[in-house]
Amino acid sequence: MLSDNPNVNPDFYNWNKVFFRYCDGGSFSGTAEAPLIVDGVPLYFRGRYIVDAIVELLLDQGLRESSQLIISGCSAGGLAATAQVDYIKAKLPPSISVVAMVDGLAR
Repeated sequence: MLSDNPNVNPDFYNWNKVFFRYCDGGSFSGTAEAPLIVDGVPLYFRGRYIVDAIVELLLDQGLRESSQLIISGCSAGGLAATAQVDYIKAKLPPSISVVAMVDGLAR
């Protein structure tokens, strides 16, 4: 799905793509103000703020003029994509069609 090669990815090879690594361990859902301390190590569950920042950045860079958006991920990133699709859609202009598609292979 991320390939720019039309032979490998005939449907999406020429689409704009944004890759952000699944990194928060909470499907980008957390909004905790205070960290959780585990064995003296602070863990911050603030993934929702990561999503907010990425969406705002993309809106500023032209997403606002788009007509379609596919939110995708594989493995835990696929879970995050499906968990966040409605939240992201609500932050976008209603003219943008938004779907989630879980990808079993990241290339």
